[in-house]
Amino acid sequence: MKLHALIITVELCVLFFLATFNFTPASPHDSINFNPESVRATIIENGKQWSKGLKNKDLELLSAIYDKDAHYLPDGEKALHGNSDITEYWKASMNYLIDIQLEVETLEGGKELLCETGKGTVVLLNQKGEPETIKYKYVNIWKLQKDGTYKVLIDTYNDIK
Repeated sequence: MKLHALIITVELCVLFFLATFNFTPASPHDSINFNPESVRATIIENGKQWSKGLKNKDLELLSAIYDKDAHYLPDGEKALHGNSDITEYWKASMNYLIDIQLEVETLEGGKELLCETGKGTVVLLNQKGEPETIKYKYVNIWKLQKDGTYKVLIDTYNDIK
């Protein structure tokens, strides 16, 4: 299990660095003076919209949260690449997801890419059809879009045992 977590961590770091080097900042001055806390409310609101999209089975809202080239690395499952594959994953999951809550713990980075870490709680129907609560920790890498909004570029989580 530790090896699996290490592999996911290495993959996440590689994807983060690849994304960093492929994105050109609008101006060096913008990145130097950027404070991640200035967009914390936006990131928290995006997380609320994501939760709302899952609860309401709103695929359009979910899809809008992810960058077109996003990567999703779910715990213990194969990685998904691209907005459409991620949206299909969530579509298949909606029948048993009841509720999901996110709590942002840290937000770091530059204007172009932000790294969010946090804790989450998901309530889902187990195999017996009964509600079950699962706690997890997550990392989201948010990418600044040309229109000034932020979308998730990399999304991963691990259950808290």
